Amino acid sequence: MAGRLLARGRRVELLAMVDTPGPGALPAALADDAARLEYLAGDRVELAAEELRGLTAEAQLALVVERIERAGLLPAGVSPERVARLLATFKAHMAALRAYRPGPYPGRILFFRARERRPLDPPHPELPWIELAAEGVEVLPVAGNHITLHRPGQVEELAARLAAALGPI
Repeated sequence: MAGRLLARGRRVELLAMVDTPGPGALPAALADDAARLEYLAGDRVELAAEELRGLTAEAQLALVVERIERAGLLPAGVSPERVARLLATFKAHMAALRAYRPGPYPGRILFFRARERRPLDPPHPELPWIELAAEGVEVLPVAGNHITLHRPGQVEELAARLAAALGPI
């Protein structure tokens, strides 16, 4: 997006990335929808891809919804169809991430890196951007992992550091 803005003659005051992996440092590919659903359910939900495999797509979605509701992470009544749309969106995002080939960036990047690395997370998602940013990359570690850094209790640190980088508005 920053490159497109610059190409149109616009200024980019700040390019900030939040634990964004680049080419060569992408997360491990997930084998199937069962693995994707386990990933999306997160570490606060008791769910393993193995128990989803062998079930129909509809049964997988129903089980995921039931487990996420039981964990108190989803309001009652969220439909399996809505979870199916989330899964489809996630798959499209992952395909776009793998297909994207960024070019050089003439400015500086502020990279917020999650301190905790999960087994599927790339260990150094910032490395590809260092090669592409002409004015360098400043890496700021923030609390949490790729998923939890957006949750209450951890997102506040990210927000405060981003606000400090933006300066007075």
